[in-house]
Amino acid sequence: MTIRFVPVKPFSEGPCASYEAAAIALVGAPLDVTGSYRGGTRLAPCAIREISWELEDYSFDEGRSILAVPFFDRGDLLFAGDLRHNLRQIEALVRRHLADGKKTLLLGGEHLITWAAVRAMRERHEDLHLVVFDAHADLSDPYRRMRLSHACTVRLCHEELGADRIFLLGVRTGTREDRRFIKERLCLHPREVPAALVRRLRDKPVYVSVDLDVLDPASAPGVTTPQLRGWTFEMLDRALDRLRGLRRIVGADVVELCPPYDPAGVTALMGAEVARKLLFLMDRAKG
Repeated sequence: MTIRFVPVKPFSEGPCASYEAAAIALVGAPLDVTGSYRGGTRLAPCAIREISWELEDYSFDEGRSILAVPFFDRGDLLFAGDLRHNLRQIEALVRRHLADGKKTLLLGGEHLITWAAVRAMRERHEDLHLVVFDAHADLSDPYRRMRLSHACTVRLCHEELGADRIFLLGVRTGTREDRRFIKERLCLHPREVPAALVRRLRDKPVYVSVDLDVLDPASAPGVTTPQLRGWTFEMLDRALDRLRGLRRIVGADVVELCPPYDPAGVTALMGAEVARKLLFLMDRAKG
């Protein structure tokens, strides 16, 4: 499959001058098709990149600069065709990165991009585990008569990975059936990343997905489907810090930013900081 990119202002100040020199490939996946409330996620990758230049290169938490992380921003995927074709483009992209020995960080776009990435990752990493930060269970099947929807992401990933491979952080809304499904087949940690989870996943291949609606809309309003009683950014930041104990973070994404509902750019700023944190984590997890 031919993969084309739209040239954009790169994320932060990536130290790698070329894709060949990088260990991590950052790509925008501006999918904006199946949102159930607000539209606008197609604008998210560029909004995150734009505000990332306002962040200092040096991170006090990490004790080093983002310039020390060998990543390369390839731009945004140029989506053409229907939804299924767009998803196949993401799969083909991640497969190509894997073949080239590179990890992938996706800037969404809606949460459905995670499923496409997981499908490709699963081919290389049979024991793949998924850690999801999200306000929603995303277990609808199907949602509004749509087999493929951002509201079905976790259920679709479960079909790929099976039971006890998916860990939900921050979920606070769903149906009675969702709660039963989680209890029987998934692992839910609503308020934190427990040490036992880090020990369990320490040497497993892990894909990390951060849906920004895990945050409370009082501080992060610019998301597609906001839910009250969410995490503070400090809670999310600490939770990501706990993942430093993981040795094999093989891919990640940041999804569901909705710039039209983020007039002050605060949610985009949080998304940029989360993306930076994920780059540091992926570089630290060399396995």
